[in-house]
Amino acid sequence: MSTPATLESVIESTATDIYDTLSDGIEQDLQDRVGDWCGLHGLKRLEDPNQIVAHQAAFNVLLKSTLYEHYQQYEDLPELGSDVQRAFKTAGEKTEDPAFDEYILDDVARVAGPAALEEIVDARQQLNTSDDPAEEIGRLFETLVPQEARRKLGQFRTPPTIASLMAAWLIDDGDERVLDPGMGACALSAAAYAAKQSVVDSPPLADIYGIDLNELALVMGATALNLQNHGGPHNTPNW
Repeated sequence: MSTPATLESVIESTATDIYDTLSDGIEQDLQDRVGDWCGLHGLKRLEDPNQIVAHQAAFNVLLKSTLYEHYQQYEDLPELGSDVQRAFKTAGEKTEDPAFDEYILDDVARVAGPAALEEIVDARQQLNTSDDPAEEIGRLFETLVPQEARRKLGQFRTPPTIASLMAAWLIDDGDERVLDPGMGACALSAAAYAAKQSVVDSPPLADIYGIDLNELALVMGATALNLQNHGGPHNTPNW
């Protein structure tokens, strides 16, 4: 009996296909935008930033596929087919969730073609059934981006014990509004929302606010919070 592939191995496999496409040459406009992304996120100091971009693009598809499947419980969305970008666009229109908005990592994944994304899309169930999606998403992000690149933007994962401690200090009656600046994978927001759930039935996600300059953080946060919730709207803009 074969051992099920881990999320890390599936991301690695998909990222390899995406990276090969980037290495073969892409249109100049997309190449310039990839360069801008690398500069903004501290990746240019790395020996081969395109490897990190490819891993981030694969991770982005995993997150959006997971979020899509979650919304299928509450929205009339078709099954994910080969054209996942079209499906994400449809989901964005129906749910008005900005996490489905297209950005550079979607364009990077698109150049690899649908066949290269099949394995990562199929892996969404593993994340969808996670007991602690925020921790799992944060852990995966740490494996994708070297610490030297994350340090430039102050990207450090909040340990679950610290996030829970902060949430216990913050949440009293469950009516609080929470702002999570530099939200990343939403460790603090997820802990605060869990604390709300312990004292209030179905607390609204709209009382949780997250801000980050990284579009991938928006997707990470929206996925983590929605997996804890019944599908209500959230407030996770990016700057």
